[in-house]
Amino acid sequence: MGNALRSALTYAAAPGGLPEPHALNITFKTAVPGVSLPAYLAAQYPDEMTVILQYQYRDLSLGKSRFEVTLSFKGRPERVSVPYAAVTTFSDPASGLCRFYSPDAASQAVATL
Repeated sequence: MGNALRSALTYAAAPGGLPEPHALNITFKTAVPGVSLPAYLAAQYPDEMTVILQYQYRDLSLGKSRFEVTLSFKGRPERVSVPYAAVTTFSDPASGLCRFYSPDAASQAVATL
């Protein structure tokens, strides 16, 4: 997992969160050990899921090997925990940044949106 994702998440976790128009789009493999989702979301997204951190997220916390955040799904707050090793794509469309990570996080490519 690259420094860009950790830096962006650190900024998003700070008081005041992300300034407009920034948003963090994070795609991850849902079957990777350590991913924690409500059962109905795991059933709906058995392989991969994208979450967007922009307006309706809270309690974002960063650990050494994972991040956790509370998001709203169908009007219900749900806690999601994602190991950094599960992340496959991270982007901020407002800045034109997009990073792709291999499933084992050993290699990455950078693209411009």
